Amino acid sequence: MVLKVAGAQLPNVVGDIQGNAERIRDAVVWAEAEGADMSGVCICEGGYLRLSPETVSLDTDER
Repeated sequence: MVLKVAGAQLPNVVGDIQGNAERIRDAVVWAEAEGADMSGVCICEGGYLRLSPETVSLDTDER
């Protein structure tokens, strides 16, 4: 059995939730068009919201 996997590095933008969602959707459509065997997509924690490094902190007192 062969499993075809596609990957994409997306230029998501801080605060552009709609644009980020569109880029993620477009990547999934592209992967399916290329014949990738996938039922979902994996993005990092801040991939959709594209959180700034200052926002993602282990120390909640700094927010």
